[in-house]
Amino acid sequence: MIEKSNQPLKKLLEDKEYFLSETAELTVTGAYSGNLTTGEGYIDDIGRNILDIPKNYNLDIHSALSFFADRKKAVELFYSCINGGSFVLDIEMKDYHGNVFWQRPVVNLYMIASITLLGLEVCSPVLIGL
Repeated sequence: MIEKSNQPLKKLLEDKEYFLSETAELTVTGAYSGNLTTGEGYIDDIGRNILDIPKNYNLDIHSALSFFADRKKAVELFYSCINGGSFVLDIEMKDYHGNVFWQRPVVNLYMIASITLLGLEVCSPVLIGL
């Protein structure tokens, strides 16, 4: 329990999700995560817009790899992450329609409540000057 003297901290913690959401929107940063146990994937609305993915398209770990222009390189990078690595690099990606663009994804492995997730953040190519 947060004491009364720490009310500003409590308010800040409550607002954390709001601020993260606003930051992602302002920087046009999308997020994708994949559950390595079930293969299920999640992509937020900003990520869908960057990759021009329709709302009804169900993304999973395997279909996510199709958004990388060099699928073999993407598989190598993801296996590296699964084995404890992470990466941030410029790489060619493809949107839903096959249009190629350069991107700088940030990929990390996360453990949340005994679930292993592969997290990917991508920024709008316009903002990174590509």
